[in-house]
Amino acid sequence: MARVFSFNQKPLRYKYSKFKRIRSNLISSFIFGVIRGLGMAVGFSGIAVVLLYIIKFIPLLNIPLIGEIIRAIIEQPK
Repeated sequence: MARVFSFNQKPLRYKYSKFKRIRSNLISSFIFGVIRGLGMAVGFSGIAVVLLYIIKFIPLLNIPLIGEIIRAIIEQPK
């Protein structure tokens, strides 16, 4: 079996314990997950706004089937 260190060297020790590294990995993974989730929410909101803006003008284009369906949805009595 090969040795990792020679006889006049001490074996390398980790600067941090295993539990500290696990805790820092969990914290960083949580933070990156929150940032990714916020990014997806903002992106989806932007896409939804653009789609709703486009759908708003479909009844004005006189597209036969789609325009009637959207007009019926918009003009429903409350």
